[in-house]
Amino acid sequence: MLKSEFEAIAGYRVSDADYYGIIEPMYGATDLNKVDFINCLNRKRFEIKVTSPRTIIKTMRGIAQDIFEYCGQRSFNKEEEELDRLARKLAKEQYGVDLSDNRDYIYFNKGYAYYGVPQDRGCTYPKELVIGRGNNEFARITLVEED
Repeated sequence: MLKSEFEAIAGYRVSDADYYGIIEPMYGATDLNKVDFINCLNRKRFEIKVTSPRTIIKTMRGIAQDIFEYCGQRSFNKEEEELDRLARKLAKEQYGVDLSDNRDYIYFNKGYAYYGVPQDRGCTYPKELVIGRGNNEFARITLVEED
């Protein structure tokens, strides 16, 4: 059984590691038909919870807004790592962008601010996220609206 076939019958997505490391070998070791085998599995164990793109973008905007408002007060390493993780997740799930391919890219356009006031220099904050492949830009998402 193919992974896509499994997901179509089961009605949910599973990770590659779970499918190829657990589900496929288990299926090969049984004499059950596909539907009966899938019904025997614990859905909660294998189902990938897919976060909606709107939720991811809303979370990213909240983090970016905090960085903008408190720029110059402290560093934001943890917040920037979280933004990067969310950007990678959004790019992969929504646009199929895989950064192991050197043609794919994501990056943040930065702005300068000091305590929520745009400046010509100083502390940087993520102003927008750009996702693309080669010469095609898939998305340009504004994270912080300057007043």
